[in-house]
Amino acid sequence: MTALPGAWRTSLGATTRETATGLVVTDVAPGTFADVCGMREDDILLTLAGVRILDTAQLWTVLAMMAPGDLATATWVRDGAVLESESVLGGH
Repeated sequence: MTALPGAWRTSLGATTRETATGLVVTDVAPGTFADVCGMREDDILLTLAGVRILDTAQLWTVLAMMAPGDLATATWVRDGAVLESESVLGGH
């Protein structure tokens, strides 16, 4: 993985908010990693790239260790079911 200069940082492509159960997806941008994976509003993010995500700081740390174009797997909960998908991370 290579660090990229300036504004090109890895992005999940979703807005989240912290709750007692983890990060809840509040919005998904079209065509992004989260969208391609199938995440929707009110999903709860569990893992990204094999790392359990409990808060925003953890999510940012994982994203900072990756680069746009890296392949990553995410898991999340929707209506009690655990879902998993793999896609290419984008940047912003």
